[in-house]
Amino acid sequence: MLKYADELKLNIDSTLQELPLWEVEVDLNCFGSDLMKPFKDEPLLPGVMITDNRRYVGMISRRKLFEYISRPFTSELFYNRPIAMSLKILQIEEGFVISETTSIMEATYLSLQRSPELVYEPIIVKAASEKNRLLDFHQLLLAYSQIHVITLANSAQTQEQTKIPDKDFHELQHLQIQLLHQEKIKALRQIVSSIANEINNPANLLAGKLIHASRYIQQLLEVIKLYQQYYPQPTTEIQRVINQFELENLTTDLSNLTYSMKAGIDRIRQFIHALQNFSTEESEKILVDIHETIDSTLILLQSRFKSNAHGQNITLIKEYAKLPLIKCYPQELNIAFMNIISYVIDALEEVNDSWVKANKLDNTNYLSPTIRICTHLLNSTIAVVHIANNAVGITEKVSKKFFDPLFYTKSTGKLTELELSTSYEIIVEKHGGQIEWISGLEQSTEFIIKLPI
Repeated sequence: MLKYADELKLNIDSTLQELPLWEVEVDLNCFGSDLMKPFKDEPLLPGVMITDNRRYVGMISRRKLFEYISRPFTSELFYNRPIAMSLKILQIEEGFVISETTSIMEATYLSLQRSPELVYEPIIVKAASEKNRLLDFHQLLLAYSQIHVITLANSAQTQEQTKIPDKDFHELQHLQIQLLHQEKIKALRQIVSSIANEINNPANLLAGKLIHASRYIQQLLEVIKLYQQYYPQPTTEIQRVINQFELENLTTDLSNLTYSMKAGIDRIRQFIHALQNFSTEESEKILVDIHETIDSTLILLQSRFKSNAHGQNITLIKEYAKLPLIKCYPQELNIAFMNIISYVIDALEEVNDSWVKANKLDNTNYLSPTIRICTHLLNSTIAVVHIANNAVGITEKVSKKFFDPLFYTKSTGKLTELELSTSYEIIVEKHGGQIEWISGLEQSTEFIIKLPI
């Protein structure tokens, strides 16, 4: 069974051959049904290599194949025809090929240079024996993240071994964190931008068609209304059909249906707009509404507010004061807010009755998980954002290292504090702001972010 990349013991010199690779081939002369079988058998299979008498021809990814067979009237034809007949339509190409001896760090950089529509595609890993295998792009990113953490931890060990002065070491460490942060943001921006584009095109198509569909439905309803007005006594056959279809309810439901569809498409457009805000790179600071930035982040995290680990929805309370526009890098602030809000959500999900009772705390405050986001203006020059939950807080010992990039609470198995250090860099270093926190075992965790106007 293949291991996940984050389960492997990797280091900064690790190469692609140390990662979980797939070796699944299907010949051109096989039928479409034969190509579908390995995808059904292996839910995590990223793609299949196509061969012609054992000679490598190209690769088809799970995403591209399923997009193709989801088209109307396509699947039945595809299943019963040789793959060779669908070669051009399936866009089976050689793919992105890279040597198995390439380091994970370099491979990640090279993979992200691909065009947005290809950035998710599996990578062809070529061995010295000329044998090809497939690497899932997401596994590569997992490995990159693990090496990121290991690199930071090793730098602390290096300081101890080489006796580098604290001041020089922290400057070196600070530079390293900044470089890693920049690479991570670049990778994230490309992925999110690609997702936004993939969703935006069909959403715009649906929105345009819905306008026409709504108008046609209203016109048909007007015709029916005129018929009922001028021919109040229809024939027996027409009356039977009217009763069968419950015409009165049908006309009401049609209006409600188009309204619901429009609301759904508007929601999708909001999500796309949030993704675009998240992925847009600004070379200079621009004036933005901080509330729009927060709301944009909340749209992307909305699924996490629904039914947490204890089967409860998280209540969100927003108390926004009137604030002037602030000059900032909105995409960077989006990431900072997302990391912080994700942390307070994680804290709510980890609360359980046994933990509360073990610490002899009153659990009445934890029955209804709540996150509160408030804003206000300080001295007419500083915008203040409070983000708090009502979960059990953290110990003073832990909170002292809260924004240290070399520290994370291993008990959770998450790298949350590493993300918080990124938020600290964005708010303090890039925006000249401040970030504070209030927490304790008998109180909730609250983050206070101060940004200059």
